[in-house]
Amino acid sequence: MGLDAQGKIVSLTIGGATFNETEGYGAKAKDAAFAAQFIGQSGQVAYGNGVDAISGATITSTAVLTAVNDALTR
Repeated sequence: MGLDAQGKIVSLTIGGATFNETEGYGAKAKDAAFAAQFIGQSGQVAYGNGVDAISGATITSTAVLTAVNDALTR
């Protein structure tokens, strides 16, 4: 995740070499459209207001949101 000088998210990459989620559900977290929802966000991010969770992938959606918020508060 990259931030600008004002603390807004300018880039977000989800997953890595060991990323292993259920195809069609949690794997959607790697879709560019999912990550793009977070661009421009700052402060405490929550689902709603332009950022939507992945339907059927509550655990993955929550993990991404938690990681984003942890990074924003450090």
